[in-house]
Amino acid sequence: MERQKKPGGSVRPVLIVEDDEATAELEKRALGRVGLMVRIVARVDEGVALLRSKPFLLVLLDHGVVADANPWAVLDAANSAYPKVPVVMVTAAGNEQAALEAIRRGAYDYIRKSDNFFERLPELVWRIARLADAEQAVARLAAIVDSSDDAIISTDMEGVITTWNLAAKRLYGYSSQEAVGKSVVILAPPGRRDEYLTILDAVRRGEVVKRMETTRRRKDGAAVEVSQTVSPIKDVAGRVVGTSAIIEDIAERRSVEKRLASHASLLESTLESTADGILVVDDEGAITHFNSKFVDLWGVPASAIASRDGKPVMAAIYDQLKDSAGFRAKAKELHANPAEESLDTFDLKDGRVFERCSRPQMLVTASGRRTCVGRVWSFHDVTAQKKLEHLREEFHHNVNHEFRTPITCMLAALLMLNEGNEGKLSSGQQSLLDIITRGTDHLRILTEDLANLLRAETGKLSVEPAKIHLPAIARDAVSLLAMAEKAKHLRLLSIVPQDLPPAYADPARCRQILINLIGNAVKFTPAGGTITVDARVWGEDSDFLRISVSDTGCGIQPKETGKLFQRLYQAADSNGLNRGGLGIGLYLCKEFVCAHGGKIWVESRFGEGSTFSFTMPIFRLERHLAAIVGPDNVRQTPMAVIRLRVRAKDLVPIQAAGALREIRLTLAAKCPSGAVVLPEMPESKMAEAVVIVVNADAPTAKEMARGIQADPALCAAVKENGLSLESRVVMLDQASGSLQEFAKEVEGALHALSDEVGAGKKLQKIPQGSK
Repeated sequence: MERQKKPGGSVRPVLIVEDDEATAELEKRALGRVGLMVRIVARVDEGVALLRSKPFLLVLLDHGVVADANPWAVLDAANSAYPKVPVVMVTAAGNEQAALEAIRRGAYDYIRKSDNFFERLPELVWRIARLADAEQAVARLAAIVDSSDDAIISTDMEGVITTWNLAAKRLYGYSSQEAVGKSVVILAPPGRRDEYLTILDAVRRGEVVKRMETTRRRKDGAAVEVSQTVSPIKDVAGRVVGTSAIIEDIAERRSVEKRLASHASLLESTLESTADGILVVDDEGAITHFNSKFVDLWGVPASAIASRDGKPVMAAIYDQLKDSAGFRAKAKELHANPAEESLDTFDLKDGRVFERCSRPQMLVTASGRRTCVGRVWSFHDVTAQKKLEHLREEFHHNVNHEFRTPITCMLAALLMLNEGNEGKLSSGQQSLLDIITRGTDHLRILTEDLANLLRAETGKLSVEPAKIHLPAIARDAVSLLAMAEKAKHLRLLSIVPQDLPPAYADPARCRQILINLIGNAVKFTPAGGTITVDARVWGEDSDFLRISVSDTGCGIQPKETGKLFQRLYQAADSNGLNRGGLGIGLYLCKEFVCAHGGKIWVESRFGEGSTFSFTMPIFRLERHLAAIVGPDNVRQTPMAVIRLRVRAKDLVPIQAAGALREIRLTLAAKCPSGAVVLPEMPESKMAEAVVIVVNADAPTAKEMARGIQADPALCAAVKENGLSLESRVVMLDQASGSLQEFAKEVEGALHALSDEVGAGKKLQKIPQGSK
């Protein structure tokens, strides 16, 4: 006989509850002959304890034991065990009433003791155990079916419903009692009853009807969209005896599909209505989407587009480019970096200019993770825009040039008159001359602002950072506005401490920022007010200085503070009046500050005054030197300082500043490995010099200096300006030390070279930031 085993693999024993030792022994021997293990107890409480501690195949419960103890405790324990253990009542002939009571209380079956009881016992036990297991399996299957989210219905071959789970009740509204025994046609809406006949015919042939989407009717008459799979049910002989249908409510899915279709249609129309040519490719380069504008821009053959293969499309594009190699290189770079974005312009052979934007196509997974699945390329024809920008730049350049030249001449003439070169002026003449001078200087500032506005708009606004001393810059800016200070009886104070760390900033730009901020303060501060310029190490970041201009003026409305740094925006005073100007001063201040990596902001109380603050980085020589040395043991190899100095027969002309900038840019571009070009440091009296710190011994450093002097570009710049260029090499101490100590040593070498310059003929200092 086949043995029943529990999941662990061991044979489950039979529990015999029998108080007669002889009967129990005979039962044990009978079951042992067929390989069953037996556990015998004489009392009900012992049987209950065992049922609660281990699994059993079956319990044989003698009627006599039940009569002497707590009658049904064994039944209760067996019924509460997992899995439920079948209990068989063993009775003597004539005790059928007790057996029936046991079954009513939960016993699985009963056996009467007869003449051949012990011979039949093993077969009876196995049969009952198998039936009990089968019933439990059916019960588990029914529970699984009932817990399914999908409706599960079975019918006989006449279409009569035989089973109905809870999901079917939720879907159709009929309870199991209402549905079982009824024809399945009750679920068919008018006009669809023949569908069931078609399904039954298919199932009779042994076919499976898969995922048939249709409409069914609920108990309340409402229609419901479903997807059903109907399979045949076969008996042990393989004959089809019924149907099993799994039905899914697809109303929500249909709704989602409609929304998705609507969104897809909207996206498609949006794609077509955009002014840009759009091309979307997957991560393998295959085309997934494009719009008609893309085809129009590039004139790509229809066959190439239809193939959805990116290679022929890109080949058609490459043929039209002036620099196809550069275009390919960028595309290759973006393919290697899927998450990178790009925006640039390129020229076509037919004279057109396209702007190209490339962004990754990101997909958000169910877990929230973003993954790149392709790339979106958009192309925009900016030919007309570029031509307009070129014309505008040319116009601004010409206007700026035409204004600057006469203004420079006017200022030079006014300076000569002020200095008395053309005779002494009367007080009235001097007063008129002062008015003309102020007006002309205002025109010069406006002209320079317009030029800077154009540079900012075209991305050409540049800064030339140097090591600068802010107290001197602040004093200079304050002195330039001294006339306005006297005219309005204002107190204009500069309280910038002399021991303030040097800033790393463009001195001309820094001076212009202060002039703009102080000029605005003068404009909005009434007579008798105070304007204060202050600077400190910034409390939020010790690598920056905070420079502030405070006034006791009318203040700014809170709603206006966020707009002050916008281009062409002008704030009104407390009376709602505009004080004049172009509205670009604060915008340019913001651009200048951002170009240095700083920030600018305003704090104001309406009616009490305002404080405009901006930050500039602190100059630290070790930051520049760190590019060629490490923080520890910085001088394991020789280090040298190379000085290149501009000289002239007489005074250095103003245009030498341009030559010096060209020298500096050329050196920065060609600076060899192990060398760094230092920024300008005016207080060392070396504004007319370029300094390089190099990791090299003396012969190598001298050879490098000679090679730099012989550079064709530098030679041309020096010759065109009537200058000469000489070099000097100074070796540094090779003792080991920190980066900070090394920076001090370099500063000492610079001061020594500066003293050498001062001992000879003093050259005119080149104005900082002059153009």
